[in-house]
Amino acid sequence: MGYLATIFKQAVLPRSFIILVPFALVLGIVIYRFAQSEPSLLVTCGATVVTAGMVFIRSRKCVAYGWVIAASVFSGFCLMNVHSQFFGSKMLSYPIVTEQAEMMVVQIIGERAGGTSVLVSVDRANDRRLDGIKYARLTIKPVHTTDQVRVGDVVSGRIRFAPVPKPVVVSGYDAQFSSYFSGIGAYASSLGPVAVRRSDELRFQHLVDGARGEISDRIDGSLSAQEAAIAKALIIGDQTDIAAELRDQIAKAGLAHVLAISGLHLTLVVGTALILSRALFVSLRISDRWVRPFAIGIAVIVALAYLLVSGSNLATQRATIMLLLAFGAMLFGRRAITMRNAALAALLIINLFPAEIFKPGFQLSFVAVLGLVAAYSETRKMPFELPTWAKGVSGLAFTSIVAGIVTAPIAAFHFQQFAPFGLIGNLIAVPIVGFWVLPFGFLSVLLMPFGLEQIGLVPMGWGIGVVVEVAQFIAKKSGALTVTPVYANWTMFAALFALAWLSFFGGWLKLVGPSAFAFVFLLFGATTPPNIIVSDTTQGVVVRTSEGFAVLGRKSNSFTLRVWAERFDAQLLERDAIGHCDRQGCFAKTDLGSIAIAKTTAAFHEECGQVDVLIMKMRGDHRCETSMVILQSQLDENGVAYLYPDQNTGWRVDWAIKDNARPWRP
Repeated sequence: MGYLATIFKQAVLPRSFIILVPFALVLGIVIYRFAQSEPSLLVTCGATVVTAGMVFIRSRKCVAYGWVIAASVFSGFCLMNVHSQFFGSKMLSYPIVTEQAEMMVVQIIGERAGGTSVLVSVDRANDRRLDGIKYARLTIKPVHTTDQVRVGDVVSGRIRFAPVPKPVVVSGYDAQFSSYFSGIGAYASSLGPVAVRRSDELRFQHLVDGARGEISDRIDGSLSAQEAAIAKALIIGDQTDIAAELRDQIAKAGLAHVLAISGLHLTLVVGTALILSRALFVSLRISDRWVRPFAIGIAVIVALAYLLVSGSNLATQRATIMLLLAFGAMLFGRRAITMRNAALAALLIINLFPAEIFKPGFQLSFVAVLGLVAAYSETRKMPFELPTWAKGVSGLAFTSIVAGIVTAPIAAFHFQQFAPFGLIGNLIAVPIVGFWVLPFGFLSVLLMPFGLEQIGLVPMGWGIGVVVEVAQFIAKKSGALTVTPVYANWTMFAALFALAWLSFFGGWLKLVGPSAFAFVFLLFGATTPPNIIVSDTTQGVVVRTSEGFAVLGRKSNSFTLRVWAERFDAQLLERDAIGHCDRQGCFAKTDLGSIAIAKTTAAFHEECGQVDVLIMKMRGDHRCETSMVILQSQLDENGVAYLYPDQNTGWRVDWAIKDNARPWRP
């Protein structure tokens, strides 16, 4: 106990205690997210001020530290409330059609087979039904315009606006929550010809978009379709041309992070620029006093340029912020990578993008950075030093192992996917990407103004081809080992606690929390899949049988069923449907009992009391006393329904939406 007390006292030194603050802030944001009703802005921010004031009133350090944590938790509440007030949008609650809506394009999301997806400002639509909505995600179908749309253009035409979709799985991705904090209040699609009027309001953005388009064209003209798709993902952040099958193979090989421009890519590109500029300044015999600041200045310029060219997505913004903080530490002669610096970067990023903490991308990068910093802080204490030739290989292997271990629970929770041979894939592919693909990509961009981009793009394509072959080989060998069960929500709270423990403590004690979490996660984290799933917006009903999940009634290829297949059973869409249907509804006998879907009032009354589960897909007031009934009115209000057998009540229902009183619900 004395030893543990000493370790704890060392951990709570004032300079180390800052490490716990971002975790407390995240906890406050999470509590806000799952509150049943909207907290009061005055109360939450007032509580933040009061608890922060108590830090200065209390004289004992341990008590003051407790108030710091409390103030950080309330700050999370207050932060989300503030972002809700300033960045939230009114959410459209019913579909509408506008005949000549005019809207300015503020972001190009991407081009797909269904058309060009853009983000538009709705304030020019001149339709009172859209008042309060800041932005809409608009899909312009290819047949409705031949003009290339760019940021700043004003588009007009006959547009259909629809509510942002509800979540299609319980405890899964919530498009309404995410869209609300991005200011997106509706989804829209073109219904007729769309006129595009050029605008000069965003001239700088036009220059950036023009450069991105020129780079894309040069890449397409120099590489094969598959190589060009990945090259564009690495250079300009455009992944739209990557085939779905290839994307899945790369994910199964544990190489999905290679496609998204993040800290890995930014560090490699900027690190290359830093080394080259430092060598240049040394060769020019510039004073040693100015070599480091000048080199860091060039690296910062390269980082900001890469941010603009890559599309300025949030992952790249986060990586750029962390890199700039690291450069700031280097300028003052401090270690760039420490747990305190990582905590300060996390605090800044969380305050700028609080709603992002619920997205897999943020969680994966946050966990990977803290895990690597914690691991490498211990390697400095080793009593021996490896030879120079072995540091690169061992460092890469160690980094891949640590990053793979700490991010595995996050990937399993969100994607039900695990890359068993991801270490092998990363050991082969990451060096190729880092020391061949990205440097030649960087060189090709520098040579594009001279028309000599093929000098860099052709070797870059060779490297991409090798990476693709590695991904396909690893994915094939992984087989069915990549599928994991669905994990419970509490595992993410436990992961947050384990990560805080790992970041806060030192020595062997830091491994106790993560080890306990791994044990509990593997043994108790998996949840039992629902026996019946009912869609709220389609006719889709899925039943779990002895052979796996199967569609009740007629099969379809709807988005909802595809998501359910990815989450619960990959063979769902290939497996034959069960039961039989007519114009009145559908009926099936299963191991769970008899299940019926009623599409008319007559069918509802006919099946009432005759089946174990009765699902009414027609709006209206329908009553049945003897069956487990799911009404369309309930689905409209609460979203997708999961049904589980219950010994006491017969059936237990878990709804996808439990927070109807929150502002992101229409």
